[in-house]
Amino acid sequence: MGGANNNQLHGKELENLKKYFFQHLAPLIDKVDEKHPGAKKRIYGSHYAMVFKDHLKCGNYKMALLIALNATKLYPLRFWSLFARDIYAAIMRRL
Repeated sequence: MGGANNNQLHGKELENLKKYFFQHLAPLIDKVDEKHPGAKKRIYGSHYAMVFKDHLKCGNYKMALLIALNATKLYPLRFWSLFARDIYAAIMRRL
């Protein structure tokens, strides 16, 4: 028992999965954005913040920087607010 079967994706594989996810769910995300303006930015920002953190954890700093630059252009508030929230939570856990 334990963590012998870890099927979690990291790095480029995780990024490719997100791209696949967004390609196939784009029409649904657009519909939701029509009903709730700004939802699209929140969805994309949330997902790419997670990919950014994963790249940092895995030591893929160049890929993390590219994600951060692109996300800052497209969804700056959502992306950085989630990242700041996670940093704050990590600090609070250590105290």
